[in-house]
Amino acid sequence: MPLFGPAESPNLRAFGRAESPAYVALFPQASVNLIRSLTLTNQIHLWALVLLVVCVTVGCEQSPTGDWKPKTATVLPTIQRVDAIELQLTRNAFQTTSFMGTLKPRRSTPLAFTQGGRVAKIEITSGQQVTAEQVLAQIDVSDLETQKATVQTALETARQQLDANQNSSALRTQVADLQRNLDEIDREIANATIKAPFAGVVTKRTVEQGQVVSAGMPVFDLVDTGNLIVEVKVATAIANGMNPGAEVWILIQGQPFKAVITTVLPTTEGSTRTRTVTLSFRDDQPSQMLNPGDAVEVSYWTQTGNSGFWLPYSVLQQQTTGLWSALIAQEEANGTYARARTLDVVQLHDELALVQGALNPGDRVIINGLNRIVAGQKVQATLVENTMVIPSPVAMATTDAVGADSSVPSDLGSSDLESSVGADGSGGSSGPSGTLP
Repeated sequence: MPLFGPAESPNLRAFGRAESPAYVALFPQASVNLIRSLTLTNQIHLWALVLLVVCVTVGCEQSPTGDWKPKTATVLPTIQRVDAIELQLTRNAFQTTSFMGTLKPRRSTPLAFTQGGRVAKIEITSGQQVTAEQVLAQIDVSDLETQKATVQTALETARQQLDANQNSSALRTQVADLQRNLDEIDREIANATIKAPFAGVVTKRTVEQGQVVSAGMPVFDLVDTGNLIVEVKVATAIANGMNPGAEVWILIQGQPFKAVITTVLPTTEGSTRTRTVTLSFRDDQPSQMLNPGDAVEVSYWTQTGNSGFWLPYSVLQQQTTGLWSALIAQEEANGTYARARTLDVVQLHDELALVQGALNPGDRVIINGLNRIVAGQKVQATLVENTMVIPSPVAMATTDAVGADSSVPSDLGSSDLESSVGADGSGGSSGPSGTLP
């Protein structure tokens, strides 16, 4: 008898007749009776469930013990593409110690009148730039001008009398006295004017026009902003190794400028245990406007005696032993493989690390794709240019900065420089580009 009764349902044609051998083997007679009692919609849902069970069963395989487990697919290994740089050995590496310093004027002086009086003229106000010998202020000299006219008249009369009677000693004495009086009045008139002793900026004005001042009373403060120095407090242990004439670098708004140590004060400040070191710009002062009191960063370079290889810190992976490791692209008989090398970090500088360990000059360290590969995996490595700037004063000198040049400090040997920054002075090692097999 058909599954759906006398009238065969169209849905039955999609699955085969109820009397088919596969149907009878899959469902016993009790199940057939149950299916016949269901509605058409329920029958469709039931057939869908049957198909799902069949598909899952086909996708599994039976183990020798009789358990069912999913079939496993065979995945071919993928050769990852990575970039690598060629290593160059650094001997006697440099390190830098940074200090915060303060810009100060080399010359700063208060200006005052040498005699008292009423301020008759004042030309300059605070913050104004002045030139050398420029008149800044004057006191009233009207009384002195009157005295000068009187003395000049008396002096002319005495000279005429002396010409008529050259043998008169009294007239000669009178002429000399009047001349001394006239010279003294001229000096007082000259001292009634304040002139700038050097070019600079008036940072302070303390009097106003019409005000009466006494001799020596400060009127202006003048600083030489065109000739600044740097003053820095340095720990005594480090200052003991600093010598006048040694070169340092001053960072102003991120730009390096070469400077020299001018003085190292021999006394230590008790509260801070530091010594005061003054620095002068070696070449012309930076062209941009600088202000006394501005803070600057001072970099003092020394050599550590450490040898090793500079690597980007990002390529290092920390091990549980406290050491570090990096992956190198090693050429072998059947291809290139990523091999791990255990390393020890001996020095840090910004985002670089100086490492020692199982590395050799010319080894090619993998620098990217480290999250996609593991040691022992086959890779296709592309050798790229090593653009790392090896830490050194020469590397800083070759940066594109105002006031910087590529001259080598006199206390550095050429062999040390070649090993630390490369013979070309570029501060980084570079090798041929290409793809390893």
